[in-house]
Amino acid sequence: MSTQQLAIYSAIAAVFISSILLFSKQWLSNLFSPRYAQSIKKEIRIQKLFIHPIKSCRGTSVPEAYFDEGGLRYDRSWLIIDGQTKKFQTARELPKMVVISPRMDLANNSLEITIPLPEKGDVLVKTPLDPSKEQLSEMEIVKGIIIWGEEADGYAVSKEADEALSQFFERPVQLVRKGPGLRNAGPDDPRKEKSVMHFQDFYPILIASKASIQHVRDTLVASIYPNLRSSTKYDQALPANHAGVVQAFKVSDKISKDRWTPEALESFPIERFRPNIVVESFNDDHGRDLNKALVPWEEDAWTHIEVFDGRTSAASGKEAGGIGFGSSINGKGTSIDCVARCGRCLVPNVDPQQGVRDSYVPYTILQRFRQVQPEYAKKGKPCFGVLASPAQPSGLLKVGDIVRVTSVMDPQKRKLGK
Repeated sequence: MSTQQLAIYSAIAAVFISSILLFSKQWLSNLFSPRYAQSIKKEIRIQKLFIHPIKSCRGTSVPEAYFDEGGLRYDRSWLIIDGQTKKFQTARELPKMVVISPRMDLANNSLEITIPLPEKGDVLVKTPLDPSKEQLSEMEIVKGIIIWGEEADGYAVSKEADEALSQFFERPVQLVRKGPGLRNAGPDDPRKEKSVMHFQDFYPILIASKASIQHVRDTLVASIYPNLRSSTKYDQALPANHAGVVQAFKVSDKISKDRWTPEALESFPIERFRPNIVVESFNDDHGRDLNKALVPWEEDAWTHIEVFDGRTSAASGKEAGGIGFGSSINGKGTSIDCVARCGRCLVPNVDPQQGVRDSYVPYTILQRFRQVQPEYAKKGKPCFGVLASPAQPSGLLKVGDIVRVTSVMDPQKRKLGK
């Protein structure tokens, strides 16, 4: 064998050995890394964006949304308060308020609010989306607004709106816009003393996933119609005890099957959970390849995400624009910290079209399998979605944008108020 041949064979052997080592490293990494850590390697994108201008009133799906330190622009920027006690009003106590429809008219800088009155029909009132300094100076600042026992302030924006809303609720109420006072978003906000939000309950942004809402739908069908249960793409791919495997739970025989047909359950809208950002796998054709596809409740483990302009991605679903993965890309996109699981109240039980709250669906079934946060479980609260805070002063999010999970933690070790 000549020296030249020996060199060629040696080079081929070196390439072969390197390939084997690289494959082994990747295989071992997938084998021994916790399943929740696999999010860091997955292609994810924004499927939907929602803004809810008036807290607990109807939300709006938007193609893009700017955000500031308090959350998505205009999201929960207005609030209805009791005209006497100044306590904040929500669909928890007043489910019918979900049929009030705010619409953002950006071209005319106007928030148009449609209020359905039984005797008069729909009444339309308007208030500026972004009041000028002069307009703000003319508005009364309402102090002593009570939100979860804490005081806040707001601008009294429209007597016309107050009158129409008071007729709707059949008692005095007032519409206010977020005032100049700062509201701390919560004890787990990484921004600490710089923490702010609009009129959200806690933390400025709520993130949910398409995989998780589909798991809720499948569980509702399996529980209410056990004979119709069919295998999902996750059932065979996941360990039997994984949270993403669909189970059937015993439910009340008082659940209305006239109202909750299989078709209604299979299309149970994520809008009922009032998220801001809904994410999905970059390519649903991944099917059962769980190294690529998002699995239900994977977002429970996320602690930081970076969002990149979706226009840089390849439509084929291959690696998006060479962005890369993991902590090395922190700060290179739009940065968002995922702070805590979101404990849920009964608002998802409210029909967004009728403003009537169901006694059972989905809450009582969610309680059977999503009481995963000990602090909430003590109160019987299930979880859906993760609460988040902007990690930068401002930015723009768009449907189709690429999402990279850059850090995670064991969801079993996630604590509130740490």
